Amino acid sequence: MAVFQGVGLAMAFGLGLTVLAGDVITGLTGGFGAGVVAALRLGEGHSRKVRALVVAIVTVYVFIVLRIVPEVAVVTGSLLPIPAVGLVDRLTERRYEAAQRLKEE
Repeated sequence: MAVFQGVGLAMAFGLGLTVLAGDVITGLTGGFGAGVVAALRLGEGHSRKVRALVVAIVTVYVFIVLRIVPEVAVVTGSLLPIPAVGLVDRLTERRYEAAQRLKEE
């Protein structure tokens, strides 16, 4: 079920961003990121808000880089959202584990 939600959100968000930004790459970046946020299971300490924030940052980054160096943005636009969400998940896991250790002490 989460996969279908992710695909639907990716399509809706991606198409909306494509029209708003005026280019396909920004829409694909936001769409991929939105799909990842919706499809990935939330573990302990994970937050959809933080995931959405990092996807927004990556999308703005790709939008800006696309205007400066289009070749780089075309490649990174489709590759950055998934590792960025993975990185922020790992960082929030570490923060959550550190907080749990402090509570135990």
